[in-house]
Amino acid sequence: MCPKCGNEPESVDHMLFHCEQAVRVWLLSAFRFRPEEMQIARFEEVWNNLGQKGNKKEKWDVLHLFAIVCWNIWKARNAWVFRGVRMKETRICSIAAAEFHDFCNAVTVPQRD
Repeated sequence: MCPKCGNEPESVDHMLFHCEQAVRVWLLSAFRFRPEEMQIARFEEVWNNLGQKGNKKEKWDVLHLFAIVCWNIWKARNAWVFRGVRMKETRICSIAAAEFHDFCNAVTVPQRD
């Protein structure tokens, strides 16, 4: 069973999209979506769908942000399971946003005059 909500068997898809805390994180994140309304079933479906829209830079930005939000949901799950620390959804989102900002700054090539 899911160690966070106890409602369903633990799986990657449940942990990232269907667990109660994950649902709240996605709603508070820059994506602002409700996984249950989008009938999200599998990680691969979301990844492939996000990679279809926009120009090359927009696609990469969206995919990077998505990966960072997923990573922070995973880290919050591990904090709970291994240390008994429950992270608030707002904290998970703010950490993900800061990491995305840092990532964008690290990979951006400065423009020359």
